[in-house]
Amino acid sequence: MKARLIFSRETYVGRVYKPTLPITPALDKILFTLSGYHLLTEDLVVSAVGSPGSASTVKANIKKLVEASYLYRFPLATIAGRSPFVCVLADQGMKYLRDERGLEIAFYKHPSEWKAMSSNWLMHPLELNKFIIAAHHLPDQSDVRVASFEHDYLIKSNPLVYLDEKGKAHGVIADAIINFAVPKRRVVWVELERDSHSKKAFGEKFTNIYWIIAKGIFENRYHAELVKVCFVSTVDDEHIAWMRMIARQALHDITQGHVNPISYRNRLFHFACVPPLQGEEIKPLGTFIEPYWMHPYDLECEKGMRYPLIEL
Repeated sequence: MKARLIFSRETYVGRVYKPTLPITPALDKILFTLSGYHLLTEDLVVSAVGSPGSASTVKANIKKLVEASYLYRFPLATIAGRSPFVCVLADQGMKYLRDERGLEIAFYKHPSEWKAMSSNWLMHPLELNKFIIAAHHLPDQSDVRVASFEHDYLIKSNPLVYLDEKGKAHGVIADAIINFAVPKRRVVWVELERDSHSKKAFGEKFTNIYWIIAKGIFENRYHAELVKVCFVSTVDDEHIAWMRMIARQALHDITQGHVNPISYRNRLFHFACVPPLQGEEIKPLGTFIEPYWMHPYDLECEKGMRYPLIEL
């Protein structure tokens, strides 16, 4: 077998897969899942591949994969509660997926690189993954399912770019893009917010997203005429109010004060709070299908009104 190349940071390494563990369908499912999410806590692995009743079995399989160097596991330092273990692909798992499963590994970070990241930094992709996994748990009777999703790790190599009126380029990297089959296609742009932006930085981010969509850059890339942009807070309702206030100011500046609350410009953007990583589970039906989200502007007669992210 010819060795193929993988990319890890700035080093190319050609290696051939040599089995050290019989990979059953259950083990394969864990490895394949991590290739899409890149890093998950043990509890999130259970949520992504099994069910609450299968937690002990899934965690036993994780242990097998760790012992055979297919996965790497390390504790995530947290302020409160028990420290969860984070799971990432190790070299052996990456090589199995590449050589035996035939997957193109577009992104791979060595376990030592993940472990070197601060817990605060790791919390963002973990909470983002919790949200994406919840979307995959929409019940069959809702007629909504996730067809595919794209992580920021892959988008980063080819960001969305627009030129402003002065010819200056602005690049935007979505945290995630989720394609829903409803059965009609719906596309959701996800921004996971942990109150880490200054007012100016969040305003610039919001404005850049607006122009990426208004100038047709997003539509040309994803062939989606209609998109919903959701700002997901894992902080609290006060953080939601803060983001909506900045969004209103940005829309006011963009439109020179002419914002109609029922216009697409306003209804394009959605804001809601979801439980953090170690909080309760995200309720899929209530979060994605039922009225749960707020727009930047309210109608006078609809103060505090909430709207569904995906309209059936």
